[in-house]
Amino acid sequence: MRIDMIRYMLLLKFGGVYADLDYKLVRSLDEFRRFYAVVTREPETHSLQLFGPHWPIRPAASPAFLMSAPGHIFFRFVLKQLSKRKISEDILAFAGPEGLTITLEQYQIRYPLTNNPLAGVYVPPSFSFYPYENNSLDGVSKHFKDYRILKLGKSCSKLARWIDPRMYFLRKVKNLTQLCSDMTKFNAVTDSSPPVYAIHDMRKSGTSWGITHTPEYFANLTEMAKIVTNFRLGGSLL
Repeated sequence: MRIDMIRYMLLLKFGGVYADLDYKLVRSLDEFRRFYAVVTREPETHSLQLFGPHWPIRPAASPAFLMSAPGHIFFRFVLKQLSKRKISEDILAFAGPEGLTITLEQYQIRYPLTNNPLAGVYVPPSFSFYPYENNSLDGVSKHFKDYRILKLGKSCSKLARWIDPRMYFLRKVKNLTQLCSDMTKFNAVTDSSPPVYAIHDMRKSGTSWGITHTPEYFANLTEMAKIVTNFRLGGSLL
């Protein structure tokens, strides 16, 4: 949770590009210099895992790759909302993808249309910044693969609940059932045509999900306390 907060604080103060270490840039980001803030999206399967069966796909914001001009009000809004939020043991729900999604939706309600470029936030297609290598879980660590399949399996199993009238319509959505047909494949079902700018290389992040980390995982690490000595998370001081 602290690293999720830190990235928002750094972007608010200094601006720039934040990317998790397991990202691989494959195309220049110059095209995005015209936007004052960019929040990328999680894959569509992650949206299904986080929010259950739904259609249209609810865009899930990704804290793994962010861009901003210094002082953008969106990241000030993010930190303000997080300071009010009760600290949760669920990392994803507090300041991770689920928490950032909720905050982005709240921000869009607060600023639905604006002529101020410093208030706008651009959300590109998920495929541009979060395709898996070959759009597959093949090659990732067993722990990460098992976790993803377990989470997606729980969401997909809800489609089979005949007693739930909401699932009757969703079972007829071909794109949605396609996401559940092979839970090891993460192909985008709504749009896979946009150019890809960065790939999330799960072979790298898999080390943090396994029990035994590789030596490279610990290389050049710095304790958070050495960077920020008085860090406030939510309503508590850590």
